[in-house]
Amino acid sequence: MSIRSSQQLDLEIMALLLHRPQHGYALLKKLGCHPSTLYFTLHKLETHHYLHSRLIPGLKTPLRRLYWIGHRGRAVLAGELPNYIRKARMRSDKLLSEYLEHRSHIRWLEGFRLARPTGSLRRETF
Repeated sequence: MSIRSSQQLDLEIMALLLHRPQHGYALLKKLGCHPSTLYFTLHKLETHHYLHSRLIPGLKTPLRRLYWIGHRGRAVLAGELPNYIRKARMRSDKLLSEYLEHRSHIRWLEGFRLARPTGSLRRETF
C-alpha cells in the first residue's frame, strides 16, 4: 500500500471516474486504500460537487451507491492532472537516479557471501 496525499487521492478517484461511473467497492479494489479513507474522500468530493452519486439496486445487495464525476470535477481534473503527472515523473526520476547512484554499492555488497555459519563475511573474488 502506498502513502498518498489527500489531493493525490482526490485526483486518482476523479481520474478513475472520468470514463465510467463506478461503485465504491470497485474503486477500493483499484486504489488499494483503507475503506474509511476512500469513503471519506468520496463524501468530501461529493460535498464539493466534484462527484455525484445515486443509490441503485444491486444484484446481490439491496442498494449500492454509484459515483460519477461532475462538471466541476472534470474542470479540476483537467487543470490539476498535468501538474500531478509532472510531479509524479519528477518523483520517479529522483528515485531512479538515487537507485542508479547506489546501484554500484549494492553490486559491491552482493559480492559478499557468508563464509561459514557463524556469519562472518568474505568478499568473493572474480
